[in-house]
Amino acid sequence: MDLALTESQQMLKRLTRDFLEQEFPPSLARALEQDERGHSPEVWRKMVETGLVEAAFPQEYGGAGGGLMELGVIFDEMGKGLYSGPFFATVALGGLALLYAGADDQRRGLIPAVAQGQALLSLALLEESGKYGPDAIRLEAHARGDHLVLSGVKLFVEYANVADFILCAARTGPDADDVSLFLVPATNPGVSIAPLDTIGGDKQSEVTFDNAIVPGPNVIGEVDGAWPHLRRALDAATALTCMQMAGMAERVLERTVEYVKMRVQFGRPLGSLQAVQHHVADMAIHCDGAMLAAQEAVSLLDRGLPARREIAIAKAFCNRACQFVTLTAHQLHGGVGFMQEFDLQMYTRQMQGMALRLGTSDDHLEVVADELLGVPSRQSA
Repeated sequence: MDLALTESQQMLKRLTRDFLEQEFPPSLARALEQDERGHSPEVWRKMVETGLVEAAFPQEYGGAGGGLMELGVIFDEMGKGLYSGPFFATVALGGLALLYAGADDQRRGLIPAVAQGQALLSLALLEESGKYGPDAIRLEAHARGDHLVLSGVKLFVEYANVADFILCAARTGPDADDVSLFLVPATNPGVSIAPLDTIGGDKQSEVTFDNAIVPGPNVIGEVDGAWPHLRRALDAATALTCMQMAGMAERVLERTVEYVKMRVQFGRPLGSLQAVQHHVADMAIHCDGAMLAAQEAVSLLDRGLPARREIAIAKAFCNRACQFVTLTAHQLHGGVGFMQEFDLQMYTRQMQGMALRLGTSDDHLEVVADELLGVPSRQSA
């Protein structure tokens, strides 16, 4: 499989890197962790102007006509640059769910607003069980005249605190797959948003729908027909998360190599010690494996090919490999790596959070095992 980037993808990668180096320094990442919004509208506006938000949306819906590989190179650089903000929630979760599940008129009405930075989205999916399968969705939608009423609680809803619209997955029938997707304005009087503390410093919320009234036209796509499209969006978001994690790991390796080459201990640079050399070599092997697994998953999805096993392999491996890289980096840095003024602790905390996003290693190992053994899947993550 040829995973080499095209010339246009390489240009997009450089564009993203240059943008983040100029507009999103580590000092801003630190500041946004303390900001209740966790989001810089100014950076978002410039990101829209640069063309990053529209990159993967089709041209007929106001996008630049790219695909998942284009998003992949963006998330790779976002991982390196410690980006935090509503890009993943708006584009990779909400935007792709809307693109896959929406009727054509809904896409034409909503996606241009997203691509042009006029609407921030958030996908409300997870509930108390923490599982991603359709049977884990318990929040219900009941018909009331021409409207539907949503009642229930969603957890770990990313950047709901700044979203204009929340895409809420709700149960609309008795069968496991009877799931519908609703477009709910965040200002709906039946919606309340409460912040949750996270290890990564990103903004996630508990969103409560208390008899929230939603007009019938706000059903995205067909009633009871959302789950296959949500599954497709979750697959893409999982592979893109792997790209972001792999990018973070590569930057941690780069910084660690720089550090052990200049840090003198015992009268010699740390990098001259064999044990340290073996540590950085192990880090490099884990980085390469993570990036290759992530790229394979994204490439298959981008070409419309089956990728369930490859996505699960990528997430299970990236969860472990990228955490290994950051924790090994801490061993080589010593106490300085834990200081708030040092960037490494931010990479480590964000990595810990991403290892939980869209399925743990155990969740995805079950998928791989079921694929190998040919048994019905126990997990939908």
